[in-house]
Amino acid sequence: AIPHPRGHAHLAALVNHESYNFSHRIDHLSFGELVPAIINPLDGTEKIAIDHNQMFQYFITVVPTKLHTYKISADTHQFSVTERERIINHAAGSHGVSGIFMKYDLSSLMVTVTEEHMPFWQFFVRLCGIVGGIFSTTDLDPINLSVLFLLRMATQTTTYLF
Repeated sequence: AIPHPRGHAHLAALVNHESYNFSHRIDHLSFGELVPAIINPLDGTEKIAIDHNQMFQYFITVVPTKLHTYKISADTHQFSVTERERIINHAAGSHGVSGIFMKYDLSSLMVTVTEEHMPFWQFFVRLCGIVGGIFSTTDLDPINLSVLFLLRMATQTTTYLF
């Protein structure tokens, strides 16, 4: 754990500027309760700095999440990340401070994920809807009408007047 002010963390070496090397690896980063089998976006991220004046930025949006499945229930957080890296060269107009920067924002919305199984009757109704959609889109109705017409013609009795 790295002590840092709320909402913004700067990791920078307090050594000679020429000896900076901001190559890094993020083995695991998560917010909230650890949920097994969930892979977080930054897990295993590795960046190699090609210049001592390189800036790595991570913009993280954290969303509170309630997870309810048949196996686990957890109050945790999901997050998305936008990564940016660039070389700082003041002579070329690229200004900034070299280092690793993580900026995170907490969402005011909460996501609830609930696992539910579909009853058999609902599955059957959906299956009938799919089959009906296939019949109507493949234009099988004229075939059905011609079969009905032939059946009607075969069952009609003809009356002859002599």
